[in-house]
Amino acid sequence: MKNILILAVLNFYFVTINAQTAKDASVELKAITQSNPDKIKLTWLKNDLAISYVIYRKQKTANS
Repeated sequence: MKNILILAVLNFYFVTINAQTAKDASVELKAITQSNPDKIKLTWLKNDLAISYVIYRKQKTANS
């Protein structure tokens, strides 16, 4: 029983250490708009843990 408790505590410890934080999974984004010609410039801070970024554009006719 003592060994199981020790394993449970160690498992919780290592899962907590490797847990992803909100900052790891989000991007701080800045958008600058221009009206003539229509333009949106996106910039963000570099995240060393990120492998790539994907940006989607919502169509005007989309519901959500």
